[in-house]
Amino acid sequence: MTNTHFFKEGWDKDRKTPLNWKMPSPSSREYHIYGVWWKDEHSVAFYHNGTKIGEVTTGGPFDEPQYMFFDTEVFTWHGWPTQASLLDPAKNTMLVDWVRAWQLEDIN
Repeated sequence: MTNTHFFKEGWDKDRKTPLNWKMPSPSSREYHIYGVWWKDEHSVAFYHNGTKIGEVTTGGPFDEPQYMFFDTEVFTWHGWPTQASLLDPAKNTMLVDWVRAWQLEDIN
């Protein structure tokens, strides 16, 4: 799943835009290339291994500076992790090989 969040009126009124998409294989099996194109203040496209997997219209204008944030998360609908799984680096490690970002420029 990919998502954008818009918190103009606070956390309680989050305008999220989930895009449900399931990877063809677990992310832990190999390196993958993830991409996001912030096209304009209302359009964000998501990519996996060079293929566009979807596009969302944001919950409000994305017109402020953005930043990249890499993390692993626990989702309650998958159940809480056990102490053993938290101590298992095979389940609890994320490797990032490289990161690249571009800024589009108007050449006209």
